[in-house]
Amino acid sequence: MRNPLSFSFQKPTPWLYFVLVIVVPIFLGISVAYWYPRSAWLFALSMVVPLVVGMILLLRNRRGKDEIVFTRDGFDSLVYGNIAYSDIVKIHNSVWLPKPSLKLSLKNGKKATWLLSYRANLFNNEEDIIQFERFTAQLTMELLKFEKKNPFTYIVNEPSATNIPEGALSRQAQQSTARNKRPTWMIPVTAVFAITAFIRTCGKDLFKRKEPDFAKYAMEQRARYEENIDRSKAVIDSFVRSQGAMYLYTNDTAAKLVMLPDVAVVDVTGIEMFRNQMANDSLEKYIQHPDSFAYKTIVISGRTFKPMTKTILNMNDSANTTLYFRVYDSTLHIINGYDRRRNPGPVDSSKFPVFDMTTAIPVYDVKDVYTPISETFPGMHMMLAQVKHRPTTFKIYLTGRENEGVTREVFDRSVAALEKQLKAVEVDVSGFVKKTFNE
Repeated sequence: MRNPLSFSFQKPTPWLYFVLVIVVPIFLGISVAYWYPRSAWLFALSMVVPLVVGMILLLRNRRGKDEIVFTRDGFDSLVYGNIAYSDIVKIHNSVWLPKPSLKLSLKNGKKATWLLSYRANLFNNEEDIIQFERFTAQLTMELLKFEKKNPFTYIVNEPSATNIPEGALSRQAQQSTARNKRPTWMIPVTAVFAITAFIRTCGKDLFKRKEPDFAKYAMEQRARYEENIDRSKAVIDSFVRSQGAMYLYTNDTAAKLVMLPDVAVVDVTGIEMFRNQMANDSLEKYIQHPDSFAYKTIVISGRTFKPMTKTILNMNDSANTTLYFRVYDSTLHIINGYDRRRNPGPVDSSKFPVFDMTTAIPVYDVKDVYTPISETFPGMHMMLAQVKHRPTTFKIYLTGRENEGVTREVFDRSVAALEKQLKAVEVDVSGFVKKTFNE
């Protein structure tokens, strides 16, 4: 079974709620005004009660949560059940549907509709949009494969947009995906600079020919990208060695530290050729000026790869000495307050984000590291006590870098302060290790 795609969405508004919210108050208001013309409070009550009840029921029942699992001949929906590709009659592209949305008409006369919005709302968030876009993209691909395997149903020779009949479902799915693209005002301004930079650096090579060979150019960009990756690794190894030692104190004995540059790559098109071009530009700038980039400490353990970063609470701290602290438990999942209130009973927490938090610890006085460490998180002692209660899964990481003011002496003092706080909540520190990297 493939991994499910899970997202929240808006269900279509049933006519029952429309009647309850609009028609019933008007009908009751007219009736009360006719039979009890002098009872103002009864008139107001007859208007307000059905309206409030209708709005509450509307908000409670319009929010849906779906899980999509693709199968060989269709997909399973938690809300709409099994939908075979052969049962889909039409994919709607109405301008009345909000963006992004998907509406399918089925052979049995029913409709499957998922309504989402890019704007912040009560029904979906940004993660839901990402999952939904993955669903629609995969649906388009699966329909292309289905039509290719069923030539008697859909006459398709090649799975390309130029060769698909207008009535084919995959064509309709592509049109739906294009319609669902984010509004222009939501595209980052960097997209303009990305495309402009691409034209400036590659335009002459591409457009001086009458028929640009984009396939060849994409291969050249890919080869250049792989070469730049190798060159960047060599520069990183050389530069990082000059930055001094990195220190780690943790109860995760398999963990190690690396230091990597924060090289930003703009990818707003989703096209590999553009993405490689933008990556090549950033990597080549790094290769030429490695000292002009910020570097992050990365904790690697097993398959996890976590940058040690600041939070909004200490983003602008000006301390010359900075430690970093991380708490992580792969078996704990964060359930947001809205879902907890909506589903007070047992829930499948595995669908929620893993508990993983990092923050910086600004140290203004290296002779007193105990205080800033004890104030890392609100209720720090309760956080540390989790190591005692969940000794095999709850991991903590204290890191420091020499080029951020953390000498070996300062880090040893920090470890002693943290151990004192751990012991205060009865944590056995015998399983903790202290490691040094890049000496």
